[in-house]
Amino acid sequence: MMKFIVALVAAQRVLTTYATTIQAQHQEPLVEHAATSQEYNSTWKFRWHRGMLTGFPDNLAAEANFTGSMNSFMVNNNITQAQLSIAQNGKQLANYGFNWNDPSTPDVGPYDHFLLASVSKIYCVAALRELMKRHQVTPDTKVYERLGYSSGSAKDARVFNITVANLLDHLGGDDSWHLGSDPAYTMREIALAMSGGAHPATEREIIEWKLKRPLDFDPGNKAYCEEKYNQDFCYSNYGFILLSYLVANITGSPDYYTWLNANILKPQALDVTRWVTDPSAHAKDIVQQIDSGYGPSALNPLDQDPVPWIYGGDDMYKDSDMGGAALATSAGMLTKSLASCPAWGWQATRSPGYYRTGSTPGAFTYVTQRWDGLDVAMVFNTRKYNTDDVHGVLYAQIDGYLNSNRPSMVGM
Repeated sequence: MMKFIVALVAAQRVLTTYATTIQAQHQEPLVEHAATSQEYNSTWKFRWHRGMLTGFPDNLAAEANFTGSMNSFMVNNNITQAQLSIAQNGKQLANYGFNWNDPSTPDVGPYDHFLLASVSKIYCVAALRELMKRHQVTPDTKVYERLGYSSGSAKDARVFNITVANLLDHLGGDDSWHLGSDPAYTMREIALAMSGGAHPATEREIIEWKLKRPLDFDPGNKAYCEEKYNQDFCYSNYGFILLSYLVANITGSPDYYTWLNANILKPQALDVTRWVTDPSAHAKDIVQQIDSGYGPSALNPLDQDPVPWIYGGDDMYKDSDMGGAALATSAGMLTKSLASCPAWGWQATRSPGYYRTGSTPGAFTYVTQRWDGLDVAMVFNTRKYNTDDVHGVLYAQIDGYLNSNRPSMVGM
């Protein structure tokens, strides 16, 4: 059964379709970042920018399929910015940036960075796989014991049975779908509880707050997940906060991203950055991560004024969740990354037929690895769209085309 994470979606309607194609070298002008919904008006046009197109039996026909599919999906769902990338073994075959908005808005190109949400987790998987190769950690490493916590520090003694493999398999005893149990979206409350709100919640504070609470199920127990969700895992954002903290701890790095960048990203020429919570860091962003929600700030826990969900109003301080939700890159970098990292799981380099999605306010991402060696990635600047399904509708169209028009470099 395919493993996937389902995002709840909100409906918005658009009334008119425009179709315009533009191929251009993309340049990044300065632009003020917006974090609220964009209202449709009749000046909106669909525009796209090609970064790469090669290897298909008919490249122009392939381009017409890809741009037409994205045009229809974005217009029908009022999505203003997106990217699509298709690659084999990291070699780019198709790489595009798409825009559906007022033409006066600076265009997203093929190489601009989008917030990845849970697709950030593939890089944490890559980090743990590398540390296993270096014999610095094993799948059976007991995580809390390795971090130096003792039995007296936990409310639930079962936490000391949690292994690296349990966390990678989403079987660490934590059920993020269980209402109110996801620390990734409880960070303001954690900050208030752990420091009185003196600063945003740190990874260590999140871990120690979680240690004061019981697990949802026995670590490694698939039966709980099968009974409750009819699948062999219980999705856990917290597990990847814990894993990223483990990476920093056992390597002696100042933080997870510093080690990841030096040991995984730079050696593979992967341009993947941090998407921090502070809105001032995004004043010049081309990609406008859009969501209309507001709430109390996880960045400034004592501030009662509501802020956009994207900047901490969703109760997430992204700086403390780089391992699970807060990296940023382009669709092209995602398909390049999939050459050496599975879209889902962790034990093999590839996971053919499986896909992973990421969903958080202002972002929806999708990656998959096909049976024939092709990898596909799509990124969007919102998770609020109509009833169209990214996997069941948009990817199905692209997948169908690839099945009958496989690139020449891909063999059976």
